[in-house]
Formats: sequence, C-alpha cells, structure tokens
Amino acid sequence: MALDHVFRPITVNRTEFRNRVVRSAHGTGLGRGEVSDDLIAYHEARARGGVAMSILEASSVHPSSGTGGVAAYADAMIPGYARLAAAAHGHGMAMMQQLIHMGAHAGGLDGGPPWAPSAIPSVRHLRASEGQGDVPVEMTQGMIDEVVAAFAAAARRAREGGLDGVEIHYGHSFLIMQFLSPTMNRRTDRYGGSAENRRRFGKEVAAAIREATDPEFIIGVRLSGREGVPGGLGPEDCREIALDLEATGLIDLFSISTAGYLDFDRLIGGMHEEHGYELPWSAPASRALSTPSFVVGRILTLAEADAIIARGDADMVSMIRATLADPDIVRKTQEGRAEDVRPCLGCNQGCIGGSTGPLMRFGCVVNVGAGQELRFGEDRIATAGESRRVLVAGGGPAGLEAARVAALRGHHVTLCEAGEALGGQVRLARKAPTRDEFGRDVDWCAAQLRKLEVEVRLNTRVDRALVEAEAPDAVIVATGSVPRRDGFQAARPASPVEGIDRANVFTSWEVMGDAAETGATALVFDDVGHYEAIAVAEYLLEGGVAVLFATPHTGIGPQTVGALMRDPALRRLTDHRSGFTLIPRAQLLRVGEGSVTLRNLDSGVDRDWAADSAVVVSGNAADRALAEALDGYGGEVLVVGDALAPRPMERAVHDGHYAALRVGGGAEGARATGRPPSPPANALSGA
Repeated sequence: MALDHVFRPITVNRTEFRNRVVRSAHGTGLGRGEVSDDLIAYHEARARGGVAMSILEASSVHPSSGTGGVAAYADAMIPGYARLAAAAHGHGMAMMQQLIHMGAHAGGLDGGPPWAPSAIPSVRHLRASEGQGDVPVEMTQGMIDEVVAAFAAAARRAREGGLDGVEIHYGHSFLIMQFLSPTMNRRTDRYGGSAENRRRFGKEVAAAIREATDPEFIIGVRLSGREGVPGGLGPEDCREIALDLEATGLIDLFSISTAGYLDFDRLIGGMHEEHGYELPWSAPASRALSTPSFVVGRILTLAEADAIIARGDADMVSMIRATLADPDIVRKTQEGRAEDVRPCLGCNQGCIGGSTGPLMRFGCVVNVGAGQELRFGEDRIATAGESRRVLVAGGGPAGLEAARVAALRGHHVTLCEAGEALGGQVRLARKAPTRDEFGRDVDWCAAQLRKLEVEVRLNTRVDRALVEAEAPDAVIVATGSVPRRDGFQAARPASPVEGIDRANVFTSWEVMGDAAETGATALVFDDVGHYEAIAVAEYLLEGGVAVLFATPHTGIGPQTVGALMRDPALRRLTDHRSGFTLIPRAQLLRVGEGSVTLRNLDSGVDRDWAADSAVVVSGNAADRALAEALDGYGGEVLVVGDALAPRPMERAVHDGHYAALRVGGGAEGARATGRPPSPPANALSGA
C-alpha cells in the first residue's frame, strides 16, 4: 500500500519534521523529577525507529502544582534537556517539552492547597484515590502573574537546553482549561464571565512564552476537542478557542485530543474504543486551522495515519501506544515490513495501568523493553554463543514469547501445545464483547514463529517421557493454569461454599467456551477484581442472560481502574437490556437449585437471590505437573507465566522473554524464572 501522506515532511515554524508521525506528551514515571538516563533511552529508541517529533511528558512550571514529569520550574533541568535533545537530534527527531499547571487537581510541594480560577474542588484530586480532594484557593492577580511568568521561565529553560519547542497544556481539565471552562470558572473579574475573558489567561501565557524565547522556537498548544460533561465546552467551543488562538500569531502547532478529568477514561481509550475514536470531537478544530495540527486517539497503523491526513482531518498524527508496543513501527513500515510491527492491544494494563499502579512506572504488556531500554528490547536480543535445542511446553502468551525470543537468539526451538490452537487463555478472553484485540499479540507471535521456522506441534501434551525422548538442552514450562473449583474466597479463606460442586456451578472457561447452560439468570461471583468476571458478565448479558454480579470488593473490577477499563464497563453493564444487578461486599455462602445465598461482609446479613446458576471467578491454580515431573532432569528447566504463578498477561509475556534470554546461562538459578536475567555488562553504560 502506498502511503503518500504520512511519510511527507512538514515544516513547523522553521523546524522540519521528517514525516507526519509524532508523539504527544504522556506520563512515564521514568524521570521522577529529572531527565534520567531511562527517560532519554526511552525517547531515543523511538527516534531511532523513525518518529519525527516527541513531546516530553507534562511537567509542572510552578511548585504550587507538584512536579509532574520533570521539574520544569528548576534550572537544574537544563543539562538534562541538553542530553535529551542531543540524543533525539542524533537520530533526526525533534524534541519538545509539555508545560503544565494542574490547577485544582494537585496541591503544592509544600502541602498547600491547589491554585485554581475558582474554589471548585477536583473530581479526581491527586491526594484522593477516588472522589473530590482539597478545595482550591481562588487565584489572585498576583498568583496569576506568577504562574504566567513561571510558564515563560520554564520555556526559556527548555530553549536553553536545546529543545525545539514547548507545548502549553490547554486541555484535559488542567489550569488553563479550568479558566476556559464555564463549569470550573465562576470568576467575575477580567478572567471570568464571557468567553473572551475566560480565554485571557491562556493567551497571556502564550504571549509571555513567545517574549521569553526565540522566533524560531516552536510554541505548541494541546487542546481538548470537548470537555465531556453537560454544560461544559463542546467541539464548536473548542474550535472557536483554537481559531482565536491562531489569530494571535503566537502558536506554531496544535494538538487536539478530547475530554478531561470529568470524562477521564476517554483520555486514553482502551480496546473498547474504535481506532481513531477521538476524531469526531477533535477534527472540527483541526480541520478549521491553517496552522499545523495533529490528532490522537488509538491510531495504531501508518495506514490509518495516512488516511486521516489524506482526509484533511489533521496534518499529523500522534501514535503513543503503537510506538510503545513497537518503537520501530515507522522504520519497519517504510521498509515494507508492516507485518513485523508488533501490535498494541489497547489493554492499557502496562502503560497507563503501570503509571498509575504501585510503582507509578509504565511499561507495555507486549514490549518488555518499554521503559527499560537500557537493558531490554528487541535490539538487545543477542545471538547465543552456542545454539541449543529448546522445547517450549505451552502455546499461550508466555510460551509464544519464549519460543520467539529463543529462536531469535539462534536456538533450535520446538513448541508443543496440548490444545488444537495457539493462544492459551487468550483464546477465551478475546471472545468477550469489545475484547477481540486482546488476541492480536497471539496472532502476531504465531506469524513470527512461522517466519522463524519454529516447529509447532498442536494437540501435543508434554510429559517426562516426551522430554526424555526429545532430550532438549532446555525446557521452558509454560503450561499455564486452570480455574479453581473449590469456591475459595480471599476475604473468607476458611469458609466453604455449600453446593460448590453442583452441576449448575461453572467456571469462566466453561462460559466463554460455550460449555455452560446457565439458564435465564446467572450469578457471577468475582473474588479477583480483574477483568475476567466483567468479561463473563458482559458475554452472558449479550447472550440474553440476566446477571447478578457479586463481589467482596466495593465495586466491580478494582484492578481495572488504573487501566481505565472499569468506568467504560460500567457504562455498558449498568441498565443493560438483559438485566444487571451489582451486589458489592458479598460473600458466597450457598448455591442451590434456582437460588444462591450471599452474606454482606459488613453487616453479616444473609440474603437469598434467585439464580439458575453460578459462575465463580476465584482465581486460577498453576499447572505445575510438568515442572514437578521434570525434577532432576539434566537440562535447564525454566518455569514461566501462570505455570509459575497465575498473574496478568503482562507477566506471562515478560516471563517468557526473560526465560529465553536465560537459556544457555547455566543451570544455577534456572528454575526461578519469574525475574528478569541479570543485565549485560554494558547495559548501564547510558544511551
């Protein structure tokens, strides 16, 4: 396919971008207040891969708004900027810094309350895991002047550090959008009331930055194409804001996205959203502009990007998650190897899920190197010193990745799968509504194994006899896990469930495999809190089965919140035509004929509910039979994925990758493979 638009250079101000693929700002957790070696290596990998321009993650311009990515308010950032700029420019990529003040959403470094246009609390304050936080201080004229000057000073630091420009964050409900929005700005002075007054603060920021920097320095603006809440800014409002800004002559580049904290999950829509899902909200503004612009929102291939540009929806496209999954997507596509591009799944588990998780550091389910480019990644898969015979038992995500990486290292690999097709549990997971893309990596890995001439044997269960007959140098055990059937509940681990072995009690596998006669109403009991039970519930609902969803948690899917999957699921489940009832803080006591008994964990009150069947999701048990049978085997034995311990898909893929890197490293420690191998000697030498 000819891609006539996406590979065409474009000039922004006086800087030429070599193509139309850019990367908007996004949080990584790699800097932790500084421009670290990890952060530089992350961006440099995408520069090598062919990206034209990247924007460093949102960074606070003033201590009243926390730190954000790097501390853009500190002169100490300038040397780091210089190293980052040199790394990006060395591979032909322009580099910018996004500047932000979070307003109501974050307080100061000194613990002080947030600064905002009005005393309206944030719906998602950073100090609160859920709900509202501190009431902000309404900014005085002195505070406004101080923040305007801080934006200008931060831009000056970026210029002194050799970056090509800055982007002012005008969207996503942050401070400038709080001034713009009638929902957040209740002022009666020259910064409130009319649309003209509400736009004043942002234009003062842009003017101050232009005055503090050089004429050729790029000034960009990130706008939301709509606010996403009744009474808020709509697409036409945002179009007018963009045109008003353009008329000032201060802005060189526009980035148009959507939504904000009042419609949070649509900021980074997962696989339930269509590719390019933001365009209906962003295109009205980007189409109206004559200044270069780019759009965002699940644009996953360069063919999709080319079509967007060809239609005139924007001049460029941002591809974050696509370049996170495969940093070489541009180069591979230019070389005619689009089939080798590893696909983004849209699962959000490693990227936004990782950055909002306990470590506050992002990664990628399918790309082990994402965020740790100094140690891992496709370019660090070295050929083994000695080719070995490797047998992989299991064709799920862990086994597929292990086989692929082992083959890339030059080993002779045989993969045996007990079932009739590759994919493991993903084959079931992808059957749920909106979840088919969860299987894209399985499809990709299977195609890569064919190219690598890996021998794949389906309907072949590995046992000790087969291993001894094959006599491989290494066995990678990726036999997965199986659902628990004992009714175990983590909140009440010693409490049995009466009737758990009845014929009307099913596992998620049986439901998704169409092997369960659930009747008209089914209880889905979720003891885990991940997406599995949500998928089962939605699958049943779409099949016309009414669902009682009971869980010991306070709501559905607490482990899906960070990946921004819970709220979209609730929108689909709540008031579903088949009938959906949520029962939080529940313990399953009994499954009977046509009814179940649940106990409230807080009050201790029992209640019977009409239900023809029960689907109990209480976690899986590792299938360690092969691992135990191979005790004493003379070759290496490496246990990965769910066979080591049932965990999310990210751990399975990463386990498989790490295990393949270990093959040939000696038997010592080979069984404990749930950790990455030691980095190579040169891994810490910098970018």
